[in-house]
Amino acid sequence: MRVSDLMSHVRNEVLRDHREPGLYGSDALMRYLNEGLAQMARRTHVFTDDFELVTKAGTRHYDTEKGTIHIQRIFDERGVALPSFTRKSRGSVWQSRPTAFTTDSSQRRIMLHPVPDDEYKLRVVRAYRPEPLMAADEVPLDEDRALLLAEWMAYRALQNNDPDASQTIDGEGFHERWLVGLRDIKRDVVREAVGDNPSAQPRQWT
Repeated sequence: MRVSDLMSHVRNEVLRDHREPGLYGSDALMRYLNEGLAQMARRTHVFTDDFELVTKAGTRHYDTEKGTIHIQRIFDERGVALPSFTRKSRGSVWQSRPTAFTTDSSQRRIMLHPVPDDEYKLRVVRAYRPEPLMAADEVPLDEDRALLLAEWMAYRALQNNDPDASQTIDGEGFHERWLVGLRDIKRDVVREAVGDNPSAQPRQWT
């Protein structure tokens, strides 16, 4: 689905804004779309990819790729996953092949343990926030999840164009469906990550 098609759907089918000129401007709807996309990325980790990290001897800290929200896994050249240290764990002080990692609170830096003593190639799997979209772009989601963005866009549009709060109730309905949709995506993302082991999944989704 193209961004322009999603915006047309929101204006015509959801908000039913058929007047000329429309009550809801394209710039505002585009801003709401990108707000929703960023919020979906942050709250569900639905957007993932990986990149190669080449270590340097004596260097423990490495910056993550732009837009990184969460470092999910790191694999060494043999395909072995490095465990993630907790904040209470202490990394080793010697230099050798990295066998574990941790990240800072902002996920902008990876710290390897022990400090690499040579050049090693690691594969870093991350959740990220996509770049803001333009009207001609494709929405980087399947159609069902793309249409969920319409709920957020409608909610924000009604909030910002309703100075006397007369449409608050209608707007809250869109907001509730948005939150439920995010919960379902998050559940699906976790299920895909852990497989069919029910003990690895939360009993309740909020």
